[in-house]
Amino acid sequence: MKKMMVLALVMWGMLAMIGAQLARGEEAATEYKFPGWRCTDAEVLQAQLALAPDDGMKIVLTYMIDFAQNGVPATFADACARIDTAITAVNPDYYADGRTSLKKQYAYCTGNFTSEAIAYCKANPDTNDFYLAIKEKTEWSYVTVSESLLKYKYSPAVALQAVDYLNRQAIALDKDDAEVLGLLKKLNRVFSALLTTDQAAWEKVVAQVRTLMETYE
Repeated sequence: MKKMMVLALVMWGMLAMIGAQLARGEEAATEYKFPGWRCTDAEVLQAQLALAPDDGMKIVLTYMIDFAQNGVPATFADACARIDTAITAVNPDYYADGRTSLKKQYAYCTGNFTSEAIAYCKANPDTNDFYLAIKEKTEWSYVTVSESLLKYKYSPAVALQAVDYLNRQAIALDKDDAEVLGLLKKLNRVFSALLTTDQAAWEKVVAQVRTLMETYE
C-alpha cells in the first residue's frame, strides 16, 4: 500500500499551486494541497508540510523546502543524497523501495536528470521505471514498458499511451512481427479482463490492441 501511495503521488499529485496566503496575511489553508513541483516558496511548502497526510508527502515537501532554501541539486547524485537526508528527517525507517521510488519520482516529475535517473532505474528496478522508460527510445525502455503493462495495472489513459508507444518502438527497433504479435495477444488478455470492471474506460484500449493485432497477423 505504501508503494501504491508513492506511485499515486508520482502520477498524479500534480495539483494546482496554492496562493501565497501567508505572505498576504490571510488565514492559512486547513486542507492539504500539493503546491506543485515548480513551487519554490519555502513558506508555502512549510505550511503544506504541516498538513501532509503521510510520510511520502512529508518527505517530498521536506526536500523541496531544502531545495528552495539552499538551491536546487547540481546533479542527480546530489538530489539523491539530499532526498535521503529528508527521508531520515521524516522517517529514518522508511521502507527501501519507497526510498528509490522517491528519487525516480523527483526526476520524472521535474524533468531533471532524466538520463541519470534511467541509469538509476536499471540499477534499482521497480514498478516506477515504467514512467521514465516511456520517455526513452531504447531496447531497455521497450522491454520495461512491455513487462510493466503485463505485471501492473495503470490507468486506461496511460495504458493507451503505452500501447501506442510500444507499436512505434517496435517499428523503430525493427522488431519481428511474430514477437510483437505475441506481446499484443498477452496485452489483449490483460486488458480484456478489465472490461468487466469498467467497460467504458477500457474498451478504447482493447480496441487499439486488437486493431494492432490485425496489422501484425
